[in-house]
Amino acid sequence: MLAITLLSTIAILFNATGLEVLLKKDINFNRELCVAGVGNVLSSLVGGITGYVTITDTMLNHKTQHSAATHSRLAGLFAIGFFIVKYSHVSVIKATLKGDYLQSNKQRDPHTQELLQQYGNEILYFQLQIFLFFGNADALLKELSNRLSKSKEVHYVIYDFSHLTGLDRSATVSFEKIKQLAEKKNILIMLTDVDPKVYDLLEKSNVIAGSAHQFIDVLKQIC
Repeated sequence: MLAITLLSTIAILFNATGLEVLLKKDINFNRELCVAGVGNVLSSLVGGITGYVTITDTMLNHKTQHSAATHSRLAGLFAIGFFIVKYSHVSVIKATLKGDYLQSNKQRDPHTQELLQQYGNEILYFQLQIFLFFGNADALLKELSNRLSKSKEVHYVIYDFSHLTGLDRSATVSFEKIKQLAEKKNILIMLTDVDPKVYDLLEKSNVIAGSAHQFIDVLKQIC
């Protein structure tokens, strides 16, 4: 926790310095540190993650604010609001199939095809879509828990990322919970067609690292 505090403080100071150059005005570093501190305390009370000022989001909000006729800070909040409403009303799960209905994209010999048909009911396949963030990521855990409660024969779960447009750091919390559920149920989780940036985020969040027996990245193929 000391390391997180130190790194966050350094990041705030570095980013604030960069914003001074981009905005062409002086920034009160003490105020930025105080605001980040209060924000992180409030976030921790509801199980949130560490946060601090970022250059990209701040500049986006700044440009949005000054492009609006009122020059109000509410412009940034309305951008955020539309994003949450838009994506929270669309299911992040595009399709759900059992292994015996899932068609492989590889040519296999008759014996292997027979085995897949015989043990296909042990495979659960989820095809993901749109953008995954805190507003819809929890649906993955709920859907998996619901499916596993109805079927005790599932031993393999595949998440297809081919139609996923992106993933927010907050969504990695849901994958951490999925990992814990998989370990409890002795289930193997497989990720397919994962974008390098998304994979890097999952790895940095320790969702994949150290959990090779529960999370396997199968890249461009589906087992």
